[in-house]
Amino acid sequence: MLSLLITMVAVGCMVDDGDSGQSGEENAGAMCDAVATADYPFAESTPLGFTGQQVADLVVAEHASTLSWAKGGDTALTVAITTSATSITWRDNEYLDDGSGIEIAMDCADDLMLPVQAVFTTADGAFAETWALELSSVAVDAASAYQELDLDALSGTYTVTEVDPADFDSVRASLDLEIGAAGASGVVSGQAEESGDSADPDSTASASAFDIASF
Repeated sequence: MLSLLITMVAVGCMVDDGDSGQSGEENAGAMCDAVATADYPFAESTPLGFTGQQVADLVVAEHASTLSWAKGGDTALTVAITTSATSITWRDNEYLDDGSGIEIAMDCADDLMLPVQAVFTTADGAFAETWALELSSVAVDAASAYQELDLDALSGTYTVTEVDPADFDSVRASLDLEIGAAGASGVVSGQAEESGDSADPDSTASASAFDIASF
């Protein structure tokens, strides 16, 4: 029987958006589920005690930062956030048992979700990406988003060199973005995967994390 060895432990609360799967960070064996939602016009207070306008005022801007490559070197980074939304969605998030038998203690905090467009651009040309994101806010001074990177369809010049993709069955990358009063910060990270051989009972599948950049 194929055994599974996972060398990367992902943290955070994964929220089911009810449509395309999950938003937020990956989590092993469990997730948070939005059991109820409600839309609030920007000017109205939400159950979290602050408004959608306050979230928009925090995130909608050109956030300048410096991206540091894990292999060495820095480059100027701009994270430009815009939105056409006039309301924000409150989500009542609760722990969802996925039936895996893995018990994980987690706080499924309620949040506000704001749809935005993010332009992620580095001065060295490695990234020149535009994404539709769902920014999650649990406090008036903080918002976050998770984005998988399509390594075969990047507009920038970045390619994976932190590991040799030829040594693995697949390689993935993702962005964890945080926006606060001090601006934008986050990490770009990767995961290299080997699926193993289902015909070989001694074969193992594995997934190993690697750093790409931080800002």
